[in-house]
Amino acid sequence: MAVHLGGIYSKPSGKAGGIVWGRARTRAGKLATSRAWVIPTNPNTDPQAARRRIFASAIHTSTLIGSPIWQASWNNTLGDLPGFHSLAGHLIDSLEDDAGTPTIIALPPSKSLGPVYLPDFTFQPGVGSGSITASWPAQCVGDHCAAQDKLMGFLVLKAAPDTAAAIQVLQPDATARGTETWTSAAVPGSPVLVYVALWFQHDPGGDEPLEWSSLAQSVSITSAA
Repeated sequence: MAVHLGGIYSKPSGKAGGIVWGRARTRAGKLATSRAWVIPTNPNTDPQAARRRIFASAIHTSTLIGSPIWQASWNNTLGDLPGFHSLAGHLIDSLEDDAGTPTIIALPPSKSLGPVYLPDFTFQPGVGSGSITASWPAQCVGDHCAAQDKLMGFLVLKAAPDTAAAIQVLQPDATARGTETWTSAAVPGSPVLVYVALWFQHDPGGDEPLEWSSLAQSVSITSAA
């Protein structure tokens, strides 16, 4: 049964006849939605089961990456979705089902998070430590850029993205644009394929809100032994 607490001008919820009422998050705030009521079916086909595994893996990986990463940088970057759902949506697009196991695809999609200048990154295995090293030129282009911009991002194992041991999250205060290089901690089970996602956070100062760059060109790279 639908509930109308404020009469015809309220935000109804529930089912009324053949209509189901709900809420949707938009840039204008939460708005009432309606859809036809249908009885769902569950054919449980192989493609459907694979998609469910990918969805579950993306949700779990997003949870493990944590709110300091997705809460600000990813908010409203995938349509009008909040940060958690935007990051999960990106991971869903970055996963494939390999014989029943979700894995990162070879070339995950890039993602625009904001107007901050993003340089070209170079990725290579770290020297004998089972790590990955990323390097970039320190120059700034345009107004949305500074040497103190914070490097943000995460690294996950390509073959096991939804386990805590497979994820490394960059601490935002650890590396600045001006350092021109970042090296991950040792990757478990090296040498293995990993997926690295990096971007910059820029603080314009004053009353201006924080800004972010696009997602660095997504890569899968083999760590050093």
